[in-house]
Amino acid sequence: MRQIVFLTLAVCLLSVLAFPQTADEMAKARSAEQLAGKAYEAKSYGEFLTQMQLANTARPNHPRLTYNLASAYAVNGQTDAALDMLERLAKMGLYFPAEKDDDFKAMLSSERFKSIQAKLLPSPTKLCLSRASHTTKERRPFISPAFISERS
Repeated sequence: MRQIVFLTLAVCLLSVLAFPQTADEMAKARSAEQLAGKAYEAKSYGEFLTQMQLANTARPNHPRLTYNLASAYAVNGQTDAALDMLERLAKMGLYFPAEKDDDFKAMLSSERFKSIQAKLLPSPTKLCLSRASHTTKERRPFISPAFISERS
């Protein structure tokens, strides 16, 4: 039993050390994502792709960045790369209604897209039930003091 606990702790520690997210990487990703959003709005899809690739490099496997990178590949006509990114999201077990996103409309009839999309749909099985843990007299959401002091 002691060996299992030790092994579990070692794996957790190695994963933290092997894949750290520095503040600099997070700032780079945030900046690139903001520039990507502006490029998308301006319909400068090449720049949108470039910035999303930078954001994804700084924060790999971030679900929102992965989805937006898939979108960037799609609007640039790089269908296989877009599907690869959507497949990555599906393997994470996340829900993204890509079939409703106009960026992917050229792929809707693709069998590979349909297969991936089936994995991206919400699970009919409830994993857990949630309930409120804190309420205030005013019925406002509870924000911990730690969160406030970190943001200040």
